[in-house]
Amino acid sequence: MTALASTSKGELLFSKRNMGLVLLALAAALISWFGLWFFYSRLGIEYPTSDPKIYWDGSTRLVNSFFEQPEVLFQSHHRDHVPGYPALIALVRGLSGWDNPELMRVLTLIGWIANLLVIYKILELFEIEFSLRVWGMLLYGMFPLVGMSLAVHPVSDTFALLFLTSGVLFYLLRRNLLMVLVLAVALLMHKFTWPGVLIILAVAVWKKRLSLPVAVLALVPLAAYWVATSLYYDDPLHLIGGNVNVGLENQRKFPLFDGVLQTLLEGVKGSFPDLVKGVFVVELIQTFDANI
Repeated sequence: MTALASTSKGELLFSKRNMGLVLLALAAALISWFGLWFFYSRLGIEYPTSDPKIYWDGSTRLVNSFFEQPEVLFQSHHRDHVPGYPALIALVRGLSGWDNPELMRVLTLIGWIANLLVIYKILELFEIEFSLRVWGMLLYGMFPLVGMSLAVHPVSDTFALLFLTSGVLFYLLRRNLLMVLVLAVALLMHKFTWPGVLIILAVAVWKKRLSLPVAVLALVPLAAYWVATSLYYDDPLHLIGGNVNVGLENQRKFPLFDGVLQTLLEGVKGSFPDLVKGVFVVELIQTFDANI
């Protein structure tokens, strides 16, 4: 496309054209974020709990002990996770002095907004019509009960997606070293980025954008961490062992539409969020079916 062909390496800022409407859309996104946060608070959802508690506790170990006991890096996360997000939290805690778990919500809000801008820029580079760029950005960030909920309930997915999509953006902008850097960070943020990073790097090598040795540089931090954890725990599969066990376990109760039906079932049992989610998804399916 002409937009991609004519993009200069220095073109990283957004054009001023229609920026007011983009800011208005971002304001609407912020209002929605705070609305969902208020909704979670009214439901009495404990915080931090589950994954956010794992991240916060891991960052606490890093803040308190890393320089005296560097091996604490291998203990800063659950075996199902990689250490990038706890390390990011620990870094911000150390620099800011803010020692409250709400810091994670502020971080994910910033990362979420940054990711919306990255998506907007990607769509702009593909010469997508302005109104569709704005809608695309918002739909990406507020995909029903997924995208925005991961920013309000601060798990590592938000930053993993930010670094992964930034890799795509820097590929389109031909900023190769930045692409390698952000993809290397993405690999340490969440394991779901691994296939995406490999695909982006493979395309970059195939298109002769990167040499193979430079592409391999993006894998070096993860590879080094994998080797270190394997030696520390005397188990070469420690980093992925938990994921393999869960991934191979049959968790289905229904042969079809298992996710929707189990969500509705939990709602009937008394989980109000699951009931709302299940009904919402069923209505989306009915609306889609009525329009095809």
